[in-house]
Amino acid sequence: MSAITQLNVAALADRAKNILLEPAKEWDKIAGETPTLQDLFARYVAILAVIPAICGFIGDMAFGVGIRYAFRALIMGYVLSFIGPIVGGFAADYLAPQFGGKADRNNAFKLVVYSMTAAWLAGAFAIVPALSILGIAGLYAIYLFYLGATKLMGIPKENAGTFTASVAIVSMMITGLVVLFITLT
Repeated sequence: MSAITQLNVAALADRAKNILLEPAKEWDKIAGETPTLQDLFARYVAILAVIPAICGFIGDMAFGVGIRYAFRALIMGYVLSFIGPIVGGFAADYLAPQFGGKADRNNAFKLVVYSMTAAWLAGAFAIVPALSILGIAGLYAIYLFYLGATKLMGIPKENAGTFTASVAIVSMMITGLVVLFITLT
């Protein structure tokens, strides 16, 4: 059973804390869990993705950005918090065999979703736009992904860096195209 198969705020907080502070141990625990994709998105992504969306909205409003822009940014940011992990999960699943790992859709999505924890929590800095630069702490998500790639996708350690970079590049490119499509329509 997974820590997120039911809405449990204490379990969610423990997962977030442990993935940030003890990632190697937490990846071992995550590897043995079997949450559904619905559990991952409804009970983890949906909750943590609210942090940067709401903090950004509050920061925008407090520092003079119009409500129309702030609300649009809130919605777009929250929607992208789902699109990014979906794209990343499929990319990790597809690319894993090319880097000596094994394709496993459930593990690919666990890898991407739990890696994003750092980025979503760093999004709290958006509440004060001048502190938004501290959101760079969200890059820790890349390191978390790197650590988890060997444990969840079976990527050999010597390939974990290039696998991580490849998934990141593919995910950013596809997500960027989705954003472009959304903004042009």
